[in-house]
Amino acid sequence: MPDSGVLNSSHKRDIGADLLLTGCLLLVHPFLIFLIGNLSLIAGRPLCSCYFFAASLITFPAGLILCKRIIGRCDFRKTLLISAGVVSAPLLIGLPASKIYDYSVDGQTYHLEMVLQLADGWVPGKEERGVLGPLSAYMNHFPAGDAVIRGVDYMLTGRVESSKAFNLTILLSSFLIVSGGLLRYSTRLNWIQILALSFTAAYNPVSVSQLPSFYIDGILSSLLVILFFILLMPEEMDVFVQRVILLPVLCLLAGSKFTGLVFAILIPTLILCGRCYFSRPFPIRSHCLYLCIAWVVMLMACFHPYLTGIRDHHHPFYPLAGPDAVDMTTIMEENRPANFNSMNRFQRLFHSIYSEMGQQSTSTTDQPSRLKCPFTFNYQNVRKITATADIRVAGWGPYFGLALIACFLIFAVSLFQNQLLAMLFLSINGMIFITGIINSEAWWARFTPHFWLIPIITCALIWQGTSSRILRSLANFCILICVANVLILGSLRCTGTWRVNNRIIRQIEMIRNLPQPVRVVYGFIRSTRIRFAEAGIMTFELPKEENLGEGEWANAFTGSDAKIFIPHVDANGTIIQKK
Repeated sequence: MPDSGVLNSSHKRDIGADLLLTGCLLLVHPFLIFLIGNLSLIAGRPLCSCYFFAASLITFPAGLILCKRIIGRCDFRKTLLISAGVVSAPLLIGLPASKIYDYSVDGQTYHLEMVLQLADGWVPGKEERGVLGPLSAYMNHFPAGDAVIRGVDYMLTGRVESSKAFNLTILLSSFLIVSGGLLRYSTRLNWIQILALSFTAAYNPVSVSQLPSFYIDGILSSLLVILFFILLMPEEMDVFVQRVILLPVLCLLAGSKFTGLVFAILIPTLILCGRCYFSRPFPIRSHCLYLCIAWVVMLMACFHPYLTGIRDHHHPFYPLAGPDAVDMTTIMEENRPANFNSMNRFQRLFHSIYSEMGQQSTSTTDQPSRLKCPFTFNYQNVRKITATADIRVAGWGPYFGLALIACFLIFAVSLFQNQLLAMLFLSINGMIFITGIINSEAWWARFTPHFWLIPIITCALIWQGTSSRILRSLANFCILICVANVLILGSLRCTGTWRVNNRIIRQIEMIRNLPQPVRVVYGFIRSTRIRFAEAGIMTFELPKEENLGEGEWANAFTGSDAKIFIPHVDANGTIIQKK
């Protein structure tokens, strides 16, 4: 049967329903772990691996309810198969993930340490642990939603790196929800357009960069993709399904990061106001009521750190704000490029978008950011930078600035051809810009990952709302730029991670062959101890480097500041003792 290019066949709608159901359950399952784990912590009880199985049991009846609303009937067999796949996904993904090491500094410090401490019986809000020295305030008072999910996973598998599977499952959830929802409910988009939109939205630069790390901004980015999609979907989408998706997204946003709470409140509020203007009649009362209920549940589920922060330190965002807050001004000055400190937030953002990709900060280099032509990128520079989890300057990719130029051209043309479409374009993208620029560090992509959605939403509006050849050609050009951007970043990130991980694996094998126990001095990154333990390496910790005989102190492996003592041996392999 020939494909007309328009998604109105029952076959395509059925595929969309299956994808949407799978994506929803991929979101619901970790949310249930998060909810059960947080309720346990609020009650003063430590985490338990059985929470994974409890969440798995609840996932199936939740799937039956969603199946009834999405497909139109309760398909017991299909829901059982999808639920089984969803529950086993983090375990299956965790197998290769356990072989991929996070070598980022922040990922190995308070992000990973939070997982290790939760698995060790730590109850945040009830007790504080000082294992990280000055960074302990971050671990004790930052949101721990992602760490709860990862902690339960780690307790189940016994491999801490496998808990990074949550990064990929939430990315897959965003892809399936967007693609399945468009297939199910959109009537004017073809297969290629839906695949391009869902791929570029889910496979975004921040999520891809942080996929093999314990950073949480990639998770935040995937959740924002889902949030924008369900709030901007056409009226044909079942309201019950929208609300079922909305609650986990809001809770996980607030439970992952302080900026997530701001996004969880501001973005739904602004989109709701916009839909009241553009969609008439609109059930404003029922939506507002549900949103308020969802916010109450969100704050109760995230009792720590927001309510405990108010109780103990008189501010929900402690230690970043409040009477005893850390000096974030100095910290951010040390993490900006040298020329950014004399700029305002708008200038920083412009320079970040249209500069060469880089890690420039005054603590590592005095080189300023360098503007470039939007049509070009330095391959060697991008290759070097994409080996890191935290790209600072131009973190949205080398061609993001070019995509924004295409969006500006689309807006200019639509002003003459379709004023309503131009108004819609300005309202949605203006809202994205406002919710990002309120952060003075909006230039840093991991703080404003949703800026990436501006060209994607623009293309969706054009394809859905007009038949103008000029506008559709510009939208095609814009989406091609986005696809090229994420393919470049993704491929280079994969090769960079592969290269560094092979080096770490060789270093661990070398340490394993040293006489046991290995003398070690831990530095700033204390989570290195778990890698030694999982590799079967016995260690003896020393408070500082000492003269232990004929030998030398050396860095343990790439990304770690731990040092090991390597004794000298003679030709027979005997350790040379100190004379």
